[in-house]
Amino acid sequence: MQAARILVDGQSDLVLDYGIPPEAGDVRPGCRVQVPLRNRTATGTVLTLSEPSPAWKDRLKPILKLIDPEPLISPVMMNLASWAADYYSVALDQMIRCLLPETVRQENTAEKLRKMVYLEKTPAREELDALYRKAPRQAQMLDYFSSAGQQAVPLAAFGAGALNVARSLEAKGFISLKEEAVHRDPSTGEQFVPTQPMKLNSQQQKALEEITAMCAAEHKKPILLQGVTGSGKTEVYLQAVSQIVTSGKSALIMVPEISLTPQTVQRFKSRFAELPPWQCCTASFRTESALTNGMPSVPERPASSSAPVPPSSPPSKIWAW
Repeated sequence: MQAARILVDGQSDLVLDYGIPPEAGDVRPGCRVQVPLRNRTATGTVLTLSEPSPAWKDRLKPILKLIDPEPLISPVMMNLASWAADYYSVALDQMIRCLLPETVRQENTAEKLRKMVYLEKTPAREELDALYRKAPRQAQMLDYFSSAGQQAVPLAAFGAGALNVARSLEAKGFISLKEEAVHRDPSTGEQFVPTQPMKLNSQQQKALEEITAMCAAEHKKPILLQGVTGSGKTEVYLQAVSQIVTSGKSALIMVPEISLTPQTVQRFKSRFAELPPWQCCTASFRTESALTNGMPSVPERPASSSAPVPPSSPPSKIWAW
């Protein structure tokens, strides 16, 4: 039985080894797991996997279950944490604490899920009429799809008691029930007026061309864009990100975490307002729930929704991959 070194959630600095039983599933570094701890259960994050020594092989307590099938911390971020731990001569668990929001470290936190109803077969008029006579709520649920012109609807839209109705229709083959993750956007309800790229001067255009060329180069190197406040550096970044995302890549923007951070986030959301929800922002003014919601998004978002904006120290930076 393989062993997993686990950072146990909570205020303590517990890092313990547990066995990985076959029924636990595909446990990997970065995964969230539930483990026994004294006379209770606890949650934690898998740091590393190893083969236990013969003396301990049969003495390790087993992991109880895998909370999420996919690692909450991606392999890329785990490699970053390992590198930083080695570079700064600190324990790996200290770097993992920097990567995970406090809410994730203190409770059994998984993605927020909701039940969805998917229309699998459109009933004939005779079938619908028969249902209206025998089971009117089932008929109303099916009728909703045709009136709304949708193939998938949240179960909650059908009101109390809809789960039993949906299960009956599922057994008849009309619908299917599935769970999907809910994306909680902190900017929900806000409206961002789309902005258009500005005309660049010769120096800005030269900087943009060098940035985009370096992003496309096989061997990349840092580029420092130097300019006084108000010289148009952010506009260069905006146009560079636009070209990078259009080419199917992702962009990561790091800005100083100062009072101007919300303004910067607003400028990026306005410039890319016509895209689907695409931006994940991590900063001290964000709530813990907003940070938790962004965790699975960075840095491996689909290319069509790929410009997270996290905090850093000056100077501003841009990465593409």
